[in-house]
Amino acid sequence: MTSDFQILSGAFAERPTKRRNISIVEYAEKTIIPTGKYRGVQFKHNRAPYLIEPLRLMSPESPIQEVRLMFPAQSGKSTVGELCTMFYIEEYPSEILFVTSNETAAIKWMHRRIEPRATAAGIVFRSQGSESKLTRRTGDTNYSKEFSGGNIDVASALSVAQLTSESKRIIIADEVDRYKLLLDSEQGLTWDVMYARSQAWGDQKKILAISTPTIATISIIAALYEEGDQRLYHVPCSHCGTMQLLDFSAGRGHGLHWEYKNGKIYKKSISLICESPTCQKEIKESSKNKMLNGGEWRASALPIKEGVASFHINGLYSPFLSWYDMALAYEEAKTDPLKKQTFNNLKMGRPHRMSGSQPKVSKIIENRGNYKSGALPDGVLYLTAGVDVQEGSETNEDRARLEMTVLGIGKMNKTWVIEHRIFKGPVMDPYSGAWIAQNQYLLDLIAKGGYRRSDGFGMVPQIYFIDSGSGKVTDVVYQYCSEGVRMYPSKGFSQLKKRKKEAPDEMTGRVIRYRPVRIGNAVLYEVNVNYYKDSIYRRLAIPRQEIEPQRGGFIEFPYDLPESYFDQLVAEERRIDGTFHNPGGRRNEALDCFALCLASSDVWLWSELLNCRATLKAQGYSATELQTVDLMYILDNIERATRRKISA
Repeated sequence: MTSDFQILSGAFAERPTKRRNISIVEYAEKTIIPTGKYRGVQFKHNRAPYLIEPLRLMSPESPIQEVRLMFPAQSGKSTVGELCTMFYIEEYPSEILFVTSNETAAIKWMHRRIEPRATAAGIVFRSQGSESKLTRRTGDTNYSKEFSGGNIDVASALSVAQLTSESKRIIIADEVDRYKLLLDSEQGLTWDVMYARSQAWGDQKKILAISTPTIATISIIAALYEEGDQRLYHVPCSHCGTMQLLDFSAGRGHGLHWEYKNGKIYKKSISLICESPTCQKEIKESSKNKMLNGGEWRASALPIKEGVASFHINGLYSPFLSWYDMALAYEEAKTDPLKKQTFNNLKMGRPHRMSGSQPKVSKIIENRGNYKSGALPDGVLYLTAGVDVQEGSETNEDRARLEMTVLGIGKMNKTWVIEHRIFKGPVMDPYSGAWIAQNQYLLDLIAKGGYRRSDGFGMVPQIYFIDSGSGKVTDVVYQYCSEGVRMYPSKGFSQLKKRKKEAPDEMTGRVIRYRPVRIGNAVLYEVNVNYYKDSIYRRLAIPRQEIEPQRGGFIEFPYDLPESYFDQLVAEERRIDGTFHNPGGRRNEALDCFALCLASSDVWLWSELLNCRATLKAQGYSATELQTVDLMYILDNIERATRRKISA
């Protein structure tokens, strides 16, 4: 039988008896690169000396607590994360959290990056919660490992559970721009949730954030970089020693430039012109490594708080990218908008600023009118409504709600937001909670004569589209709509492809905007949300004129709509190819509701046109006469029916 003494003796024998006084910089040069192009090669700082300072600041003896790297692709930034992780496993055992964009990437990083390095260093990982050293790679064993003196959790930025567990001294946040901006409606920003894991460690914590940036308005790493001291890497001219940044000339008298031969970049002509007025000599790429090893980081700003260092370089510094490759990418980006974003993000390591990709809230707010929410402005011919269903979460059902936008439609595609209203309560039962609250509100609205114009004329929505979502709530929406009047379930798609023998109608033209689909006794409307969101963004770009009437397509808002509504209305990014995405997870209910309002307007107006033609045909109108009955004819009829009876 093994005595308690023997058990304790064995346990303490595994623990390090003395921590060596070694920094991460020194540790790095005794490691062997385990994977990739340089597999089996000993790590050397002289290949990418700009990595030395970030590594030094991540060492325990440095007072800096947070290091942030906004680097391009193929610049060595991932190596910094791996070296820091292995240092705090092998040399300075600690509690570590490694976070990446999703579970697949997290597991792959552990198996392909860390485990080979640990094996080479003689480190034995033990799966947490298991007594067997031969635990298979299943379940949680992929995400949590113990080693002598510490442990490491590998987490997905999408998982609330993985980001909100025990405290960690070391946090390595990889490719943070691939994270959702908002973890969920309860927890808040993903970065803040992750950051909270280290707070118990005070000034002993070490947090490394690394990423290639994405779009400027949603880039997490760009925001983190700007919070730091914004260090840039200055290198000496190989001729005169003047310290300068590596960049493209872009019409200046210094920087990277080249000549053309037969309409193409002449490779041998590529060189860097020294920025010193007294030098101005050409520097060839053969001098790049020498310049890099003579370089130094210089801060360009004051950090928002002590202990935060941020770093940025572009691809001209990278030993893995040639100046010729950079020049080619630069030229391609000048004529191709899609390649321009790739160039900015992957080659220059800077956030891409998309021209017109997202309307500015400050501009849209100027389109607020002189009417309050619930009032009916002049010019409105009919109303539609769009309802977005929010299920809340398992841990907080109070977040469940319905959000409804009522939109006024006029001639020349003019629209007025009448109101945006929230009905709080559970949404999984069509006979209680938010559904009853909404139903009672609509009954009261009808009882008082609808939304009122200043002359007393009232209107109610002619049609409602309710987002059917997915999962259990879909059946709830179907049930609610089946017992309502003018209410239809809808489902959004990025686009609707033309089916065999399906021809777009007169209203939609070549684009399939919507499609009715019969499901049992119900009619579901499939909606081309990209089409309607693009229409909204184009209309939001129309500025207010000082003199009425406003231009066609103009959107007007009540003066009392809060700024948060406008934030939601422009929450999504419009890509160059016309698609929309919301990678930051921002609230976008206002945009979704508005899109449903426009889609339901098209459906109702087309239905009115068909009904009108059928009635006139029954009255004996000829085919030639019926051709004159178009959408404008319908709008003119509605205008006559809703004409103001008394002057305002």
